[in-house]
Amino acid sequence: NFWSDYLYVSKSWSYLATYIFNLILASLTAKVAQGIVFTCYGGTVTKFGMVLAGGFLPRFYIDREAMWQLQRSKQLWTLATPVIVRPVLFVWSILLWYFHRETGTQLSNYALLLAHASFIDFLLDASPLWPSDGYVWTTAYFRLPPDLFQRSFLIWQMLLNRRPLPK
Repeated sequence: NFWSDYLYVSKSWSYLATYIFNLILASLTAKVAQGIVFTCYGGTVTKFGMVLAGGFLPRFYIDREAMWQLQRSKQLWTLATPVIVRPVLFVWSILLWYFHRETGTQLSNYALLLAHASFIDFLLDASPLWPSDGYVWTTAYFRLPPDLFQRSFLIWQMLLNRRPLPK
């Protein structure tokens, strides 16, 4: 079953390297898909690169500045693409694992690790509680200010330090 295969794969030494590779693959797939959708809507991707999240985890990014110039529906679909791609990658990986589970090859194990990595990546990236793709989409959908997160953090910091709030 799923958990016994997952525990079997997690015992190998290459598990961590494979898992980090899968996180990179999930991030790359999501951002390339976002760039494709943005280009199909008439935009031009000016920046595409990689940063280290937390100082060690490679994450891909594309410049979002031009996305704010799109019509509202195109803008929302473009911003939602990375959040949508990760569960799709999860489902494809689970299906690949399921159909190749009994073949005796390592493909099912790698698909299982990719499914887990894309699910975790989805949970982290879809959250509207910190600056991520889910946060950006939420602020665009509800027409909130883009710096809402920074403002909220500043307010909490002022309350915790018992400083008066600005008018």
